[in-house]
Amino acid sequence: MGERWQWLKVIAGLLFLGAAALLYLSFPRTPKILVLVFLFVFLGLYYPFSALFFRWMLKNIDDFRKGREEFGSRKKGRRT
Repeated sequence: MGERWQWLKVIAGLLFLGAAALLYLSFPRTPKILVLVFLFVFLGLYYPFSALFFRWMLKNIDDFRKGREEFGSRKKGRRT
C-alpha cells in the first residue's frame, strides 16, 4: 500500500506542469503569473522526484537491514 500512493505524486506533478504551461501560454506575463508559473514548475518537478527518492530510500533501507542481519550472524560465529 505504501508504494501505491507514490504514483499519485507523479500524477500531481504532471498536473502542476500542465497548469504551469497553461498559465504561461494563456495569460499575459505579469509578475504574479510568472511567480505562479515558477511555483507550479517547482512543484511539478519536486513531486515526482521526491516520490522516486522516497522509493529509492525505502529500498536502500531494506537492503541495509538485510545486510546488517547477515553481518550480525557472521559476527556471532554462525556461518550461513
